[in-house]
Amino acid sequence: MASTRRTFLNQLLITAVGLGWDPAWLTGAGGRYGAALAANTRKLAILVGINRYGGSSTHPPLQGCLMDVELQRELLLHRFGFDPGDIIVLTNEEATLEHLDQILASAARSTLRPLETLVFHFSGYGRLVQQQPLLAETPPVSGSDSLATLNLATDGVMVPAFMFNASGQQPQDVPLSTWFERLNLSTPQVTSVVDCGFTYIDPALRGGLRLRSRPALFQPAESQTAGSQTAGSQPAGDAIVGAAMASPTFPPLPRGLMLSATTPQDLAAEAVWSGFTAGILSYLLTQYLWESTPAEKLYTAFDQLTTQRELSVLACQKPSLQGSRWRAATPYFLPASSDAATGVLQEIKGNRASVWLGGIPPAVLCGIQVGTTLVPTELSGSAQSPLVMRSRTGLVAQVSTDDSEGSWPPIGTRLREESRILSSHLKLRVGLDDSLGRIEKVDITSALSELSWAEASNPRDQQVDCLIGKVTATDRLTNDVGQGILNPDSYGLFWPGRQMLFSSFGSSGEAARGAIQRLTPRMQHVLAAKRLRTTLNGGVSHLGLSALLYSDQSGKTSPATLRQRTAQAPAPTLAPPLRETGLPQFESGEMLSLELHNSHSQEVFVYLALLDSSGQLNLLAPNPQQALTQPLVLASGSTATIPPRIEVSSRSLPDLFTCGSRGLTELFVVASTTPFSESLTLGASMARERGVSRMPMLLSRPLDWVQAVVMEMTQAVPEADMRRLNHQSFACLSMVYGVS
Repeated sequence: MASTRRTFLNQLLITAVGLGWDPAWLTGAGGRYGAALAANTRKLAILVGINRYGGSSTHPPLQGCLMDVELQRELLLHRFGFDPGDIIVLTNEEATLEHLDQILASAARSTLRPLETLVFHFSGYGRLVQQQPLLAETPPVSGSDSLATLNLATDGVMVPAFMFNASGQQPQDVPLSTWFERLNLSTPQVTSVVDCGFTYIDPALRGGLRLRSRPALFQPAESQTAGSQTAGSQPAGDAIVGAAMASPTFPPLPRGLMLSATTPQDLAAEAVWSGFTAGILSYLLTQYLWESTPAEKLYTAFDQLTTQRELSVLACQKPSLQGSRWRAATPYFLPASSDAATGVLQEIKGNRASVWLGGIPPAVLCGIQVGTTLVPTELSGSAQSPLVMRSRTGLVAQVSTDDSEGSWPPIGTRLREESRILSSHLKLRVGLDDSLGRIEKVDITSALSELSWAEASNPRDQQVDCLIGKVTATDRLTNDVGQGILNPDSYGLFWPGRQMLFSSFGSSGEAARGAIQRLTPRMQHVLAAKRLRTTLNGGVSHLGLSALLYSDQSGKTSPATLRQRTAQAPAPTLAPPLRETGLPQFESGEMLSLELHNSHSQEVFVYLALLDSSGQLNLLAPNPQQALTQPLVLASGSTATIPPRIEVSSRSLPDLFTCGSRGLTELFVVASTTPFSESLTLGASMARERGVSRMPMLLSRPLDWVQAVVMEMTQAVPEADMRRLNHQSFACLSMVYGVS
């Protein structure tokens, strides 16, 4: 019903602006739908998503661009107060420059109220276009179809994104500079979100990822320039892959800001999530903004976005923030609604209602179970019974209420998570990589089926936690020296974006079943970290906890710092230091310190655990020197530095936060107002077994330890193997960084 109504509104508006009429006419002619369109033109959003490019064999359909549009639309409606009629959606063949021009012309003519802010979102394909002659040793390869793209033109290289021509039948290249010119309206507060890539490297499909870029195009400079390319033109030339091109950069923004999924030189992709497919940038950005505070600046959100674990394990994307006002601006140049939210009540049908769960973190969504409860973010005078989740498909949950009178909050009510139901037996999903042959996939699937805690999955269809595959010739050529010698055709583990797990690869000639047996301990570590991630609750925890990781050499104000905090912790007084795109990077063996501050009214007991680049879970605190019987305690209002200053001065713990390995690293901060018990005893037992006297300690039984921690932080529910996590007394934060 909602989609039908939205389609009707979009078509009605497009027709109106095509006739040159102001949307205000719809107030009289269109009843309440018209009133919704014409009530307020101060905030305008144009959301473009293209999955289908005319059935071209050279440009296979994308899967997540329409979902990106839905993610952005729900966020703008319910978090930033956009009127439904001021959000225009152009999908697939509707996404033409003519329609875009009509909408922008109508906005420019409107005399109802000045335009306050404009949000333009694009999800689709992009590519590079070379406008200078190629070098003799890099001849072009013929046979490319022209596409509609967003192009960026500078130094002879354009970065385009693909839209459709006037007929809606054939894609065409559209330079970014062309879009910027069109978006140069009366308001300087323009935000462009560009979720496509420009650089292309074979293969386009990598595990559960699909690149949002197409091969580059050679185009003689005299045939066309960025300034002469218009809505009806089509680029001519031949596609090239891997040719030498001038280094592309984004064109200057005439006004506003642009948040791009990646730089022109790097990759961008869409991924399979828990029940849906979406662009990595679109999902991570919108999910974080649901949880952000009203006063949060765009750069803070961007800083958090670039340190998301999913950004690193899925694809080597480097989001880019362009524009001169990034430090002072809030997201979309608007304050968010007063409260952070988990989602919103969308529709009520009888004794069931639909809830959009856009604010649930990706790592939590895969583990959240039926029975999870939600409450309104703004409680009314009368008590409101929690909404109980009964089922979930993607980001839409079906909920019921225990209210004896069957009363519901109004549609559009923002909701926050009150309690979370978790499974004690969440499984590890292992994707079968394309490097495996058919018989190998059968053998590995059979071997995994014998493990009660793991299952084989097709990464094209389901979100996976890791991949199992073989070393290819390309892997050996591009191998980081930290991986050591890679034996040809050896089996090992990859993260979902096909980054290797350090030291997981065996010898040549190893049998597939033997590889599963060898990798079983490693997969248990990956699963333990997955289960721990399902307790992440920084946005909804009642505890006030903040963490700052920094290098002792460069200090707390260096760009190479990493911050995380719960929503209840006070925001830092200074904006984060400007950092290059991507994760903070530290050197292996570098002296790092972690500063923890407890702003909660009670003391908290803390664990520190680290997932190193090999995918193994290490315990960092408390210290086994006290037989793990003395937990790390933070008094109310206190700050602690780990390791303590006396140990830093003696340089006795150089690898505490790197564990001596190089690559992607994740630090967990687990805090509780209730003292730990069983998990401390188990940790002490492992320390004795391993003869460990100092941290870090590699957990020999990672699943048992995480299970003990979760059991201590949750309560039993009637359903078997399920536990309830209450956010009043528990917090879990994740900090992700690189070690080189």
